[in-house]
Amino acid sequence: MSKKILIISYSFPPSRKVGGRRWVKFAKYFVKSNNDVRIITSKNKNESGWIRDYNYLKSRITEISFNYPYYLGIIPKNLTQKVLYRLHLIWSKLNTSANFYDKAVHGEKELIKETIKFINKGYNNIIVTVAPFHLATHISKIISDYPQCNFIVDFRDPWIGNKTDYGYYSLSKFRQSKEKKSEQKVVNSFDHVVTVSKKITDEFKVKYPNSNTKFHTIPNGFDKDDILKNYCLNKEDEKIRLIFTGNLYDNAKKYFTFFIKLIEGIKNIDYEFFIYFTNHKDVSDI
Repeated sequence: MSKKILIISYSFPPSRKVGGRRWVKFAKYFVKSNNDVRIITSKNKNESGWIRDYNYLKSRITEISFNYPYYLGIIPKNLTQKVLYRLHLIWSKLNTSANFYDKAVHGEKELIKETIKFINKGYNNIIVTVAPFHLATHISKIISDYPQCNFIVDFRDPWIGNKTDYGYYSLSKFRQSKEKKSEQKVVNSFDHVVTVSKKITDEFKVKYPNSNTKFHTIPNGFDKDDILKNYCLNKEDEKIRLIFTGNLYDNAKKYFTFFIKLIEGIKNIDYEFFIYFTNHKDVSDI
């Protein structure tokens, strides 16, 4: 049976941000399964590697402003940008008691207004994909008003205690407590909580044992349309190339260093397998 589905994702093509990939693919296959899909996302002008998917869904996309300070979203490269970064940071801190780095934190009014428009048109399956996490915080405030709707929140990353991004550990204790309360409200109010990995799901189950039936794991998959047709592997080339797709956060580099050390360790255990795996004498060439 066809469903009317509203997807709320801050990142979405034509943005280059990898966060948009997960739901542009799901959205495309929902449509191919004869569902009526609409998307709310942030305004952006960047082109991406998923422009074909964007063009397929373009007529279904609504872009809104989240009022996020522009210079907080870039790496300042000169004195002027550094000054503006500081000024925008001060403005963001003064205008929220939550995580001032969260790109959705200032966009509550516009997001709720657009969401209600779609609910009134019958889009009663609402999927909110985070991060930024306060997309879900804002929507949680209207859930009780629409008991006929099915509200789903999808976590690509952990919210509380994230050690690689989103600035959680740089916040004051007061702001951290606000984030914890926001996460708890989201988990308690949404009908289903989906995560991208079993690890995140298991962590939620430990933190919120009374909500265990809400949690589901839906990992990222692959899009058959992205696989080159008539592609033949050269059997004489035994090299394996590993590709990381996403942002390499500063705090996550240690995990890649650990991975490289594991690969080097294979050399001492099974040198033939190591050569087969890397096709390099020096693992630093991987």
